[in-house]
Amino acid sequence: MEFFKEQIHSFISRLDEKQVKKMELNTLINLIDKFNNIDDVEVEGSFNILNKLIVNIINEENPSYKEYKSNFNTLKKLVRKNYGFVKKGTLNGESIGVGVAIGVAIGAGLSSASNPAFMGVGIPIGIAIGAGIGSKREKEAEEKGLLY
Repeated sequence: MEFFKEQIHSFISRLDEKQVKKMELNTLINLIDKFNNIDDVEVEGSFNILNKLIVNIINEENPSYKEYKSNFNTLKKLVRKNYGFVKKGTLNGESIGVGVAIGVAIGAGLSSASNPAFMGVGIPIGIAIGAGIGSKREKEAEEKGLLY
Protein backbone atom coordinates (compact mmCIF):
# COMPACT_ATOMS: atom_id res chain seq x y z
CA MET A 1 0.00 0.00 0.00
CA GLU A 2 2.96 2.29 0.58
CA PHE A 3 3.57 2.18 -3.18
CA PHE A 4 0.11 3.63 -3.88
CA LYS A 5 0.63 6.34 -1.29
CA GLU A 6 3.96 7.39 -2.83
CA GLN A 7 2.39 7.53 -6.27
CA ILE A 8 -0.50 9.68 -5.04
CA HIS A 9 1.99 12.09 -3.49
CA SER A 10 3.83 12.34 -6.81
CA PHE A 11 0.51 12.97 -8.58
CA ILE A 12 -0.36 15.73 -6.13
CA SER A 13 2.85 17.54 -7.02
CA ARG A 14 1.81 17.53 -10.71
CA LEU A 15 -1.78 18.70 -10.20
CA ASP A 16 -3.13 22.05 -9.13
CA GLU A 17 -4.90 22.48 -5.81
CA LYS A 18 -8.35 22.57 -7.41
CA GLN A 19 -7.82 19.18 -9.09
CA VAL A 20 -6.42 17.65 -5.89
CA LYS A 21 -9.52 18.76 -4.00
CA LYS A 22 -11.90 17.67 -6.77
CA MET A 23 -10.32 14.22 -6.86
CA GLU A 24 -10.19 13.98 -3.04
CA LEU A 25 -6.59 12.78 -3.21
CA ASN A 26 -5.88 13.62 0.45
CA THR A 27 -8.89 11.51 1.41
CA LEU A 28 -7.53 8.73 -0.79
CA ILE A 29 -4.18 8.93 1.04
CA ASN A 30 -5.97 8.68 4.40
CA LEU A 31 -7.86 5.65 3.13
CA ILE A 32 -4.66 4.00 1.89
CA ASP A 33 -3.20 4.50 5.39
CA LYS A 34 -6.07 2.44 6.82
CA PHE A 35 -4.98 -0.52 4.69
CA ASN A 36 -1.30 -0.60 5.66
CA ASN A 37 -1.84 -3.75 7.75
CA ILE A 38 -4.82 -5.19 5.88
CA ASP A 39 -4.51 -7.42 2.81
CA ASP A 40 -7.59 -7.27 0.61
CA VAL A 41 -7.28 -8.13 -3.07
CA GLU A 42 -10.51 -6.36 -4.01
CA VAL A 43 -9.51 -3.10 -2.31
CA GLU A 44 -6.00 -3.30 -3.74
CA GLY A 45 -7.51 -3.77 -7.20
CA SER A 46 -9.64 -0.67 -6.68
CA PHE A 47 -6.55 1.31 -5.68
CA ASN A 48 -4.85 0.06 -8.86
CA ILE A 49 -7.77 1.18 -11.04
CA LEU A 50 -7.83 4.61 -9.37
CA ASN A 51 -4.08 4.91 -9.88
CA LYS A 52 -4.46 4.29 -13.63
CA LEU A 53 -7.36 6.72 -13.87
CA ILE A 54 -5.32 9.43 -12.14
CA VAL A 55 -2.52 8.90 -14.68
CA ASN A 56 -5.09 9.28 -17.49
CA ILE A 57 -6.42 12.49 -15.94
CA ILE A 58 -2.92 13.92 -15.63
CA ASN A 59 -2.12 13.11 -19.27
CA GLU A 60 -5.38 14.41 -20.78
CA GLU A 61 -5.81 18.01 -21.85
CA ASN A 62 -9.50 18.16 -20.89
CA PRO A 63 -9.88 15.33 -18.40
CA SER A 64 -13.17 13.73 -17.45
CA TYR A 65 -13.47 12.91 -13.77
CA LYS A 66 -16.67 10.87 -14.12
CA GLU A 67 -15.08 7.40 -14.26
CA TYR A 68 -12.62 8.28 -11.49
CA LYS A 69 -15.40 9.57 -9.20
CA SER A 70 -17.53 6.51 -9.92
CA ASN A 71 -14.68 4.13 -9.02
CA PHE A 72 -13.75 6.14 -5.94
CA ASN A 73 -17.35 6.09 -4.71
CA THR A 74 -17.47 2.33 -5.30
CA LEU A 75 -14.29 1.95 -3.23
CA LYS A 76 -15.75 4.07 -0.40
CA LYS A 77 -18.89 1.93 -0.35
CA LEU A 78 -16.81 -1.26 -0.36
CA VAL A 79 -14.62 -0.25 2.58
CA ARG A 80 -17.65 0.95 4.54
CA LYS A 81 -19.50 -2.31 3.96
CA ASN A 82 -16.56 -4.65 4.63
CA TYR A 83 -14.59 -2.74 7.27
CA GLY A 84 -16.85 0.03 8.60
CA PHE A 85 -14.43 2.76 7.46
CA VAL A 86 -16.14 6.07 6.67
CA LYS A 87 -14.93 9.43 5.44
CA LYS A 88 -14.72 12.12 8.08
CA GLY A 89 -17.97 14.12 8.04
CA THR A 90 -20.12 11.38 6.51
CA LEU A 91 -21.79 10.25 9.73
CA ASN A 92 -22.47 13.84 10.75
CA GLY A 93 -24.06 14.63 7.37
CA GLU A 94 -26.24 11.53 7.48
CA SER A 95 -27.44 12.36 10.98
CA ILE A 96 -28.26 15.96 10.06
CA GLY A 97 -30.31 14.67 7.11
CA VAL A 98 -32.31 12.42 9.42
CA GLY A 99 -32.63 15.30 11.89
CA VAL A 100 -34.09 17.57 9.20
CA ALA A 101 -36.68 14.91 8.36
CA ILE A 102 -37.59 14.59 12.04
CA GLY A 103 -37.71 18.39 12.30
CA VAL A 104 -40.15 18.65 9.40
CA ALA A 105 -42.39 16.14 11.15
CA ILE A 106 -42.16 18.11 14.40
CA GLY A 107 -42.94 21.34 12.54
CA ALA A 108 -45.89 19.76 10.76
CA GLY A 109 -47.25 18.51 14.07
CA LEU A 110 -46.86 21.91 15.71
CA SER A 111 -48.41 23.80 12.79
CA SER A 112 -51.43 21.51 12.56
CA ALA A 113 -51.97 21.61 16.30
CA SER A 114 -51.92 25.37 16.63
CA ASN A 115 -50.40 27.98 14.36
CA PRO A 116 -48.98 27.38 10.83
CA ALA A 117 -46.10 29.71 11.70
CA PHE A 118 -44.62 26.90 13.82
CA MET A 119 -43.84 24.88 10.67
CA GLY A 120 -40.42 26.52 10.44
CA VAL A 121 -39.57 25.86 14.09
CA GLY A 122 -39.19 22.11 13.67
CA ILE A 123 -36.43 22.19 11.06
CA PRO A 124 -33.80 23.98 13.21
CA ILE A 125 -34.70 21.71 16.11
CA GLY A 126 -34.16 18.67 13.86
CA ILE A 127 -30.86 20.04 12.57
CA ALA A 128 -29.63 20.57 16.13
CA ILE A 129 -30.67 17.06 17.15
CA GLY A 130 -29.06 15.58 14.02
CA ALA A 131 -25.82 17.54 14.50
CA GLY A 132 -25.58 16.38 18.11
CA ILE A 133 -26.15 12.75 17.23
CA GLY A 134 -23.82 13.00 14.22
CA SER A 135 -20.94 14.47 16.19
CA LYS A 136 -21.36 11.72 18.78
CA ARG A 137 -21.29 9.05 16.05
CA GLU A 138 -18.18 10.64 14.49
CA LYS A 139 -16.44 10.74 17.86
CA GLU A 140 -17.22 7.06 18.49
CA ALA A 141 -16.01 6.10 15.01
CA GLU A 142 -12.81 8.07 15.49
CA GLU A 143 -12.16 6.32 18.82
CA LYS A 144 -12.59 2.98 17.06
CA GLY A 145 -10.26 4.09 14.24
CA LEU A 146 -12.92 3.92 11.56
CA LEU A 147 -12.59 7.45 10.12
CA TYR A 148 -10.32 8.31 7.23
